[in-house]
Amino acid sequence: MSTLSVRSDASLLAGTSLIPFRVVDEGILYRVSAAPAAVGVLRCERCGAELRRNGARRLKVMDLPVHGRSVKIEIEAPRFVCPFCGRSGDVRPADLHPTRQMTARLVAYIEQAGLQRPYADIAREIGVGQATIAKICNAQIEPPDAYRPMAPAVLCIDEAHMRKGEDYAVLSDHDAALPIEMLPNVDKESLIEALRKLRNPERCHTVVIDMTSRYFDAIREALPHAFIVADPFHVLKQVLDCLRQVASTQHRYLPEPRPKLMKLKSLLISRPAKLSKDDRKQLKKAFAGSSYLWQTYKWKERIIGLYSASSHGDAAMHLEWWIASLPRPMACAFKEALTAYKNWAPEILAYWLAPQRATNGPAEGMNSVIKRISREGGGDLSFKLLRARVLHGEPLRRAREARRQAVTRTRRRAATVR
Repeated sequence: MSTLSVRSDASLLAGTSLIPFRVVDEGILYRVSAAPAAVGVLRCERCGAELRRNGARRLKVMDLPVHGRSVKIEIEAPRFVCPFCGRSGDVRPADLHPTRQMTARLVAYIEQAGLQRPYADIAREIGVGQATIAKICNAQIEPPDAYRPMAPAVLCIDEAHMRKGEDYAVLSDHDAALPIEMLPNVDKESLIEALRKLRNPERCHTVVIDMTSRYFDAIREALPHAFIVADPFHVLKQVLDCLRQVASTQHRYLPEPRPKLMKLKSLLISRPAKLSKDDRKQLKKAFAGSSYLWQTYKWKERIIGLYSASSHGDAAMHLEWWIASLPRPMACAFKEALTAYKNWAPEILAYWLAPQRATNGPAEGMNSVIKRISREGGGDLSFKLLRARVLHGEPLRRAREARRQAVTRTRRRAATVR
């Protein structure tokens, strides 16, 4: 244990009105003795008389960690007494939190860190119990009923699949690529309620969804003015799933040495331009052994060309031609896709009618973010805490990452100049 000079560690309480006069380094803890800044004349709230000094009260509070060590402050808070009515009390420094034995800035730090990091990690850093961290973080989580996000111009709706039986509906802002709401289920009633809670719903002109009827019905009821766009990824996925099924049935008939089934499926759903020379040779050999596989692959490529259309009219003609021109064997192979395209044709073609062409990419990306946050929390986070970390912690993490990248770019430019 060693005593440090006040001058060398005056930065411990920088930004506060507290004045340190003794600092003790205990290895994993800085123990700081401090006094509050001088106060002016204080008067009694009851009679208005000037209060007199009446001893002091020692307060022990925690502050932000410094140099990787916890900081504990011992404050001599003056007490006062009214000479006329006898009422007494002490003056609590404004830097302290009104209800916790911590500085206000430490509580604010815990509230933000709790949205991004495990409670046990924060507790070790600050030097308090994990239960204390949990109480502070849980107290600042906004109740779902009070949360009313602003409606984005383009809204994406998707669901995150967690453990068995746990599916969460996620609403995301397409342009900001950030979530704005997370629901504990995927029920139509819950979704309608969440959409009706959006502020300024008239701002939302487009909603992108996968081809799910409950999403469609909820949007028609809560946001009847918005374009409903079927996500292009899910539209094409219908055909790709059918192609995978054909590959499973035709794989056994291919000539030896045939590619493994998973490899064959990967080659079939890839675009030709992205295949290597060896991959193209494998596909050509597979098609020579199964003309049925070749035909399904050819019609898959033709429907993918739908999203190369430059206008709604061209897209409508392309989709109508593809549906009408499928030979009977191909109609059987793409039966599920055909049914979906006929039922969802207006929503598929709305991609070209909406004020802004959009996909469900941001919502799909949030699925991996939610799973990452769940893993970082040990996989057993309550929905309340998981939702808070997704809605409020993820924007903080991205802002911090953006600042870090900006600093890195600035340093690189400075190094280049030198």
